[in-house]
Amino acid sequence: MGRVVEPAIGRSRARLKDVTGYDAADRPLGAMAHVGESTALAGDYTRTLAYYQDGNVHTQTDPAASWLPGETISYGSMASGAWWRSSSVSRPARAWI
Repeated sequence: MGRVVEPAIGRSRARLKDVTGYDAADRPLGAMAHVGESTALAGDYTRTLAYYQDGNVHTQTDPAASWLPGETISYGSMASGAWWRSSSVSRPARAWI
């Protein structure tokens, strides 16, 4: 099985804190990363993953972070074998003053 890598978030490096769980095929269902307090994106963020039966990623969900919107990315394949990707974005809540 491949290893979970530390994702880059903005210009800061996130540090992998934990894998949130594994499915019956030993694939990670998500990972929690920590961004240091010295950045505007400071905090813990959890990415979740869902898989097709063949092991390919079906859906990846990333949370909103500060001014960055959350995102859900879906993957699939067409009858021709070509892969497609679809993304939807959710805006973070804002307080208007």
